[in-house]
Amino acid sequence: MADLWNGISGTIMQLGALMPESILFGSFLMYFITLNKSFAVFAIFIVELILSHKGISWMVKQTTGESGYPGGVQCFAGYKSARKNVERMMPLHQYPSYSFFSITAIATYLGLSTRQYADTMKAMGSQWEGRASLAYMFIIGILVTFFIVRVAFCDKPMELMIAFATAVVCGAFFFKINTMFFTNEAVNFLGLPDMLSKDKEGNTIYVCSK
Repeated sequence: MADLWNGISGTIMQLGALMPESILFGSFLMYFITLNKSFAVFAIFIVELILSHKGISWMVKQTTGESGYPGGVQCFAGYKSARKNVERMMPLHQYPSYSFFSITAIATYLGLSTRQYADTMKAMGSQWEGRASLAYMFIIGILVTFFIVRVAFCDKPMELMIAFATAVVCGAFFFKINTMFFTNEAVNFLGLPDMLSKDKEGNTIYVCSK
């Protein structure tokens, strides 16, 4: 049982360490493969996310000073080289938890993206109507799992709560901004049609995206 827990927690730690840069590279790759605008906008969101955390971290540094290391080198987000000189491999100040901030903001963005097309999926029949609820459950499960592992090995609960709160605000804010500038197609990862209700006639039509 201990080996299973160590394996699961180690995998989660590695996934968290690659957030959000790996998602950024993956988004660019998916855009070039599919030419789906939503992946390009999602890559822009990741850049917005990184800059937001840097700003939050800077403000914390000005008020409380430089934070210390978390539980160990494995707790730091970012790619790690074979050298053990941590100061040269990654920035010292990653408060509040860079990994948990990233995964929470991404989860918020994707959750809102799913909600944007939840009515469309419901109207498309039984094969689609349960997918939004399933997505929400996966998002919650992933966040709870990351929270437990980070508390067990790296961060204090209060730091994670601060990271969670600021990440939800950033994720929702940039979701609103991106949909405002790039329309709903900015979050249409599945290529679903836009559902428009004709109030006068009382029926529903589908407008396929270009």
